Amino acid sequence: MSDTNRPVGDDSGTARSLSALVARVIDAFGLTGVAALLIPIVLTCTDIVWRRAIGGAFIDTFDITKLCLVTVAAWTIPYGFVHGCHVTVDLIVERLPGRVQDVADFVISLAGAVLFMFLGGLAWTSAALHYGYHDTTQNLQIPVVYYWAIFIVGLALTAIACLWRAGMSWRRFMDRAGGEP
Repeated sequence: MSDTNRPVGDDSGTARSLSALVARVIDAFGLTGVAALLIPIVLTCTDIVWRRAIGGAFIDTFDITKLCLVTVAAWTIPYGFVHGCHVTVDLIVERLPGRVQDVADFVISLAGAVLFMFLGGLAWTSAALHYGYHDTTQNLQIPVVYYWAIFIVGLALTAIACLWRAGMSWRRFMDRAGGEP
């Protein structure tokens, strides 16, 4: 259907564009998270070689490794939700009719979004506390709030990914229903 023939209020093109944008942003963060895993791998291997060849160790690989691992965990979880590669247990739901499966996925995705928004609020409170105390890591003096900021971004992206998944479930439900509510 062309744009001129589209019924008033039908924003499926806009919704699909927004959906694609959300998926691309979450993909970018997910790939950045995976790339962040390379840093502690290279750093740890280099530290081991340095210890064997020269003696001694790098100043502190722990602070950087921890920062990278927070990034990996926080930014790849939303990717799993968007692409459906997270762990699920489908003992009962897979036996239900398609529309019921869509409703279950919709409800579970909304519940996940609420959970991650709640966790984001708790994380925000903790981040504010660490920010107020000007907490830093022991050796490299990295502000602890950086860790929290990465984690909060991950929680926000995960909530968005859950809402995105709920939207996809609703769209599948409507398509199976023939577009009628």
